[in-house]
Amino acid sequence: GLRALSVLPLIAGAVASIYNYRLVRYVLRDRGLSAIGAGIIAAFPCLFISSYAPEADILVTAAMSALLFYLTREFAQPKLHTWKYAVLLGVLAGLAASAKYSGLIGLATAGALYGWRLLAGPDRGRAIRHGVTVLLVCVAIGSYRYVDNVRRFGNPFHANGTAGEAFSSSRQYHWDQYEFTTFRLGDLFELAGPGAPPGMLTTLPVYKSVWTTLYAMGWGDMSFFSTKGRFGDVAAPYPSKQIPPWLTDSVLVLGLVPTALAVPGLLLVWRRRVYLPLLVMLLLTMASYLQWVVAQDEWALKTKYIVFLLPIYVVYA
Repeated sequence: GLRALSVLPLIAGAVASIYNYRLVRYVLRDRGLSAIGAGIIAAFPCLFISSYAPEADILVTAAMSALLFYLTREFAQPKLHTWKYAVLLGVLAGLAASAKYSGLIGLATAGALYGWRLLAGPDRGRAIRHGVTVLLVCVAIGSYRYVDNVRRFGNPFHANGTAGEAFSSSRQYHWDQYEFTTFRLGDLFELAGPGAPPGMLTTLPVYKSVWTTLYAMGWGDMSFFSTKGRFGDVAAPYPSKQIPPWLTDSVLVLGLVPTALAVPGLLLVWRRRVYLPLLVMLLLTMASYLQWVVAQDEWALKTKYIVFLLPIYVVYA
């Protein structure tokens, strides 16, 4: 059974990669740019690492990648506004929501886009019918976990440790423990070198730099899996791996190219209709994720939690 389960993340990673490429190809409509995008997707370390173990992150990534592709295509092509397409969107939204709480962003994205169609018109009746269809199908497929949580724990968003505190109504925010205006590339090089500081990753000052950590865990592992003791477990589940520092540093430097291009890319196309689903999902994800992060004081910053944003990142780059 465990051997069979180990195949699941590989399948989910493959599904995510395929739909990431399909979205990039559909939006850009340029064979050369799409090929570059495919290369970034295939080489992105976080997607590769996330496909290693059967965790919820890679499952929600697969469902969200497919959902974003079909949402974008439906939003750009009015002829696809059919009840069958609405059912498909509801199924994917339900699968995402049942895989992890972050999957609810998929339903929120669909809701925002149907709301836009309702306001902009002209076929408001169809927008209402299809929006309700997506909601009902999503609830039918994805609500069982939330109902079970309420029955067992009295809270639909039950979680362990600090993640549970972040979902609590009495949560406290730790804005002062995180840096939102720094990018510490030199500290990342130090982490990969032979004289790297010891200890858990969350005890190192560089970890509190939000954009540094999200970048480093996207384009590498930030020593989490490759340096013994970073996880903090006395059983040391991740032994040290002899990865040449020049290799780690080279990947981190090369990753700066698409990252630096993505920001002006977003600004150039944010008003174009075909890009609107991408922008909505990006804004909803970052708003909810960062709020969830600052409600915790450790282990909340991990790029794998939001790796379903990869196709948006690639398209903007």
